[in-house]
Amino acid sequence: MIIGTVGLMFGSGGSALIAKFMGMKEDKKARKVFSQLTYTLVILSIIICILGYLFMPNILHMLGANGVMFDEALVYGKISLLGMTFFILQYYFQALMITAGHPTLNFMVTIGAGITNMVLDYVFIVLFGWGVSGAALATISGQFLGGMIPIAYFAFNRKGTLYLGQAAAQLSNLWQTCLNGASELMTNLSQSLIGILFNWQLLRLAGEDGVASYGVLMYVSMIFGAFFYGYSIGIALVISYKYGANDKKQLHELYTRSIWIVLIISLGMFALAEILAPALSDLFTGYDQGLYEMTLEGFYIFSFAFLAFGISVFGSAFFTALNNGPISALISFVRTVIFQVIFILILPQFLGIIGIWLSVPAAELFAALMTCYLFKKYEGKYGYGSFFGSARRSESRL
Repeated sequence: MIIGTVGLMFGSGGSALIAKFMGMKEDKKARKVFSQLTYTLVILSIIICILGYLFMPNILHMLGANGVMFDEALVYGKISLLGMTFFILQYYFQALMITAGHPTLNFMVTIGAGITNMVLDYVFIVLFGWGVSGAALATISGQFLGGMIPIAYFAFNRKGTLYLGQAAAQLSNLWQTCLNGASELMTNLSQSLIGILFNWQLLRLAGEDGVASYGVLMYVSMIFGAFFYGYSIGIALVISYKYGANDKKQLHELYTRSIWIVLIISLGMFALAEILAPALSDLFTGYDQGLYEMTLEGFYIFSFAFLAFGISVFGSAFFTALNNGPISALISFVRTVIFQVIFILILPQFLGIIGIWLSVPAAELFAALMTCYLFKKYEGKYGYGSFFGSARRSESRL
């Protein structure tokens, strides 16, 4: 997953840059940048896979694997790395195919890759009895489909604006792409750290039941959060296009309407989470009354995070779309690392397990407040204007 975030960084960051050029009516430049990013990522991903394959035993030893676990992890890891290039490309093209105007094809490829993985899991593991090797082969088969179809499409279909051809040579394009996509990279990398801290605190205060409750909340949070991530990723491409076209009126309308949409979804997600808390807690933990009560209590408190969650997610995507990678990364970093780490370390000292459940809503609230401040600070620079006002003439362009 960590390796795959490289593709996510190139995809989200490159989409913002390419959509900006398309909005400026510089289709040829957009096409060259698209080719440059794709070729670079293919080479980079192959290098990563080779290094990962060579150092896999060392990595497993460092993570504490030994005995049978080491042997099976080594088999799975080495086979998985054979298809890692396509996994990285799959992440990359999920954003670029939308930028190219092919959301339906992107959806079909994603679903097809997932179904391929699931079907071959059954065939290789259950029918053929290949065990860990079968699971790894099924995984890379789905990844091959998810990465190879977009490559083939853009290599042979030259009807649209974006297709593979002559690449741009400016290194500044790669730098800007990495800056734009840094927030997405940071968000995914930080989840591992936060998960470790949560599990440590929960084991200390509530034992294994606490970890199980946290797992339920995280699953639900991922499902609910998908609405915010999906909207933010989709609208960001339109924002990049309008920014490139210097259309301040449309930029203001996209900004204000998006804020309203995020607020409405936030209220809906919060209400839905509170209403469904008993049913969802029972679905996952109904087999144990104590675990159920702990999960339900956590659900009622954790749900308040949905009231503020969408603002910072949209804010990060918004500044990525405006090609301001540092501010986008700042929002993601303070939201997923700084605030969550501070609250998960401090609140449980005074409130016990309730402090653990409160740490995420508290972090999301502070992240949302900081995002609102940044919206206000940069409204003149980019010309999207005040939330309650109209579009403003930009002071400068990046």
